[in-house]
Amino acid sequence: MSTFNFDYGTVMTMQEDLAALNKQALGAAIQHMGRVAWPTVALTLSL
Repeated sequence: MSTFNFDYGTVMTMQEDLAALNKQALGAAIQHMGRVAWPTVALTLSL
């Protein structure tokens, strides 16, 4: 019988995970474009 130890302190909720991914995406867009694509941001936030 095997045991599985899971550290619940490191688990992010799906909402936190999506927020982190959105921040990364915006950062990448700013880096490559030099400015924020506001229509894309608005579309992302509306979903």
